[in-house]
Amino acid sequence: MHASQLLVAWLAVLALPSAAAQPAAEQAVGPATSPARAPGAFQQPLKVGVGLLSVDNFPFSQKTANASAPDNHAGLEGFEVALMDALCAKANLTCTAVPLYSLEDRLQGVANGTLDLTISSLSFTPGREAVAHFVRPFYYESGVALFADSSRGGLALFGPGSKPGSAVEGSPGGWRGVFTGDFPVGQTICFVEGYYALPFILQEYQINIDLSATLEEAAAKVKSGRCSALAYDSVTPTQAVGLPMLAAPPVFVAPYGVAINRDRTGGELEQRLVWALTSVMNQGNASEILALEQQWLVPNGVGPNSDLQTVVNAISTFAAPLATGPGKVPESYRLFGVSPGGRRLRRW
Repeated sequence: MHASQLLVAWLAVLALPSAAAQPAAEQAVGPATSPARAPGAFQQPLKVGVGLLSVDNFPFSQKTANASAPDNHAGLEGFEVALMDALCAKANLTCTAVPLYSLEDRLQGVANGTLDLTISSLSFTPGREAVAHFVRPFYYESGVALFADSSRGGLALFGPGSKPGSAVEGSPGGWRGVFTGDFPVGQTICFVEGYYALPFILQEYQINIDLSATLEEAAAKVKSGRCSALAYDSVTPTQAVGLPMLAAPPVFVAPYGVAINRDRTGGELEQRLVWALTSVMNQGNASEILALEQQWLVPNGVGPNSDLQTVVNAISTFAAPLATGPGKVPESYRLFGVSPGGRRLRRW
């Protein structure tokens, strides 16, 4: 992430006026003639349903055995559950978790209005942005990693003369640049239905695909030899997959974002969420989001994420102080890079 681009984006945000017009879809949130909000606070609570994955998403969200977990967590715990609490507290939202059981449930729930928003490891892509609106700033990121058992007899994952596990991090050319031979041409790769990077991978690599409803099912196909490897998020701990991650740098790196219905773009819900997201990133190394990362992700082998640290540093240094209150939702800005194809694509 280039510092100059980050500075330009944030200076543009800070130059915007402090109030935003609300579209018709948001008029129900408070009277149109309500007085100006006190700095740093939204006066009326807003009840929202927050979609959270309950399967295949450890340690971001998963079922909990904690009998004393808050009722609004719907039996879930993890980084994104804790992030929901933090954002809702900052934005004066009364939030109730809604367990989701597939990747597709996330977009469909927001698009059809059964969910107000989702915090569910939803990777940004231009196609998804056409279905649901991603609130900025993004809060984490992941790429596509390969999980397989490179020691299993007869595994044809690597070309002749290749040495599994000896890949050099950061090699150019994505997976082609780190393995010898013609991998992954002609291989069968397992995916979970609805996986964000599948269209990009099919454009980039000549492979066969095998789709499964769950991560567990896809991993089982790899173990049985039906698939050469499983393609899944690089922030997924190997113990959650049950397979080792191959020594290849992630490709198609994309940020995770909070998604809302497109009709609510620029409205009060988004204003509250922008304010909340920047608030949990606005205290440097003491920022709440970094504490949540240390609590939930790092002990499970995920992070710390250097791009998140860069965003936190920029917001803490150049954003308006917390006391100034929420501002207008900007038309477009990016705080994480978007990088389909293993190439870091910038969308400023």
